[in-house]
Amino acid sequence: MAFNPESPWQLLVASWDKTNVSGNNDPLVTSPINAIDFHPATLVTGLSDGSVTSWDYVRGRRLAVLQRRDIQKPISALAYSRCGHHLAMAIGDTFDTAPELAAPTPATKIIMRKVLASECLPRQ
Repeated sequence: MAFNPESPWQLLVASWDKTNVSGNNDPLVTSPINAIDFHPATLVTGLSDGSVTSWDYVRGRRLAVLQRRDIQKPISALAYSRCGHHLAMAIGDTFDTAPELAAPTPATKIIMRKVLASECLPRQ
């Protein structure tokens, strides 16, 4: 769930990313969405499988995968910079990796990346 800062009365709840994580071609198997943030015309979702995807939320279409699944850790939070040119991604322990939280120091890191226009502008 996220509020669009351009239209604070618009509330969005969606789960468009039907990722096949089991390998059995079952389109209903998904990875939980842990984080959502808005860019002026799009939104970005961060999933438990480590993937980050930008979406045209008006049309419900995927625009780009911003971070591939090579991270192997859940995305726990996302935030665009005020200007919208950078995206911060918190990667590490979340509620779905609770056993790891028992460790003395949970392994969490923050990655900043530049956002390309092709990743945040809806296709015409």
